[in-house]
Amino acid sequence: RTFEMVMSKQFNTIASLFFAAFAVVFTQEDELRPWVLKESANILWEQLKATNFGIDSDQGVGCISSNDLLEGLRKIGVVDVDMSANFGNIEDRMYRVNHDLMWQYGRQCASLLNQHNRVLNDSKIYSWLPSLQFLWLNYIQVKDQKDTTKVEWNALLADQYQTYIDEPINDENNRIMNIVFSMLPSHMMNALQLDEVFSFLVNEGFVKKRLSKLGLEDGIIRHIADIEKLHKIVSTKNEMLTVQCNNSSDFSISKFSAIYCFNCIAEILWKIYNGEVPTNSCENVHQAMIQIGRALQKYSSWIDATGCFIKALEMCHTAGFEDDH
Repeated sequence: RTFEMVMSKQFNTIASLFFAAFAVVFTQEDELRPWVLKESANILWEQLKATNFGIDSDQGVGCISSNDLLEGLRKIGVVDVDMSANFGNIEDRMYRVNHDLMWQYGRQCASLLNQHNRVLNDSKIYSWLPSLQFLWLNYIQVKDQKDTTKVEWNALLADQYQTYIDEPINDENNRIMNIVFSMLPSHMMNALQLDEVFSFLVNEGFVKKRLSKLGLEDGIIRHIADIEKLHKIVSTKNEMLTVQCNNSSDFSISKFSAIYCFNCIAEILWKIYNGEVPTNSCENVHQAMIQIGRALQKYSSWIDATGCFIKALEMCHTAGFEDDH
């Protein structure tokens, strides 16, 4: 219940903050405690310091590195470390929360830290009902505050990740670019940057780079999952998202729907196949087109799905596959 056993009392809150952010930000719907690259943890810590989120600048946090924090958390057993890559080189290490119970503890830290840092102005409204006020502050607001930290911390990472998108990929940034193109839309959705992520998911430049970096097979699976996740969020919140499209030099506004997104991706895949959009490789485009057709079937868009299957079949014929391939 404390980080003071490996850190001074002065830095106890800092360690709690970092662990809470680490647990909350990097969790995924399909994996509660994923392995996280040290470089991603570095970015999170630098963003927390830059925004002074829950950090007292007088505590001298500038001298604490993410490596110091991760090593301290490892010593008390709340994070695991994978040193198998590159003979245990520090920059190639990966970390994850040690256990599901530790992850729950991180969420609780997030709630308590946010409750501590925020001024609960609403308490004045309910001053004439102390019993209801107690229930409001200790149940409803704690729950909402936990979500608030999730939104704010994911926004820190998403905003920084976006600065990498236009950078050329090289050996030095290869690891972080893989994470950026894999996880950026997810962090943006967790930060409730819904209009922005909608724009990314149908942006030809972003889709092309994502498929080039992750590969067509893995990239299209990830992209479909992100579109379906955004559809679920929008349906739950009953919100309307829009994106500005440029068609034949005329700008138009398109509303979000999973079907619209999938049709945009199908169009981009067709351009990739025809060489209109250069990528590192156009192999297996037909398989990616089939995946989009199957995704459209889930939303009963039968005509669009059939169109994708016909195009995939045409690609197979052009590639010389047999009819029963």
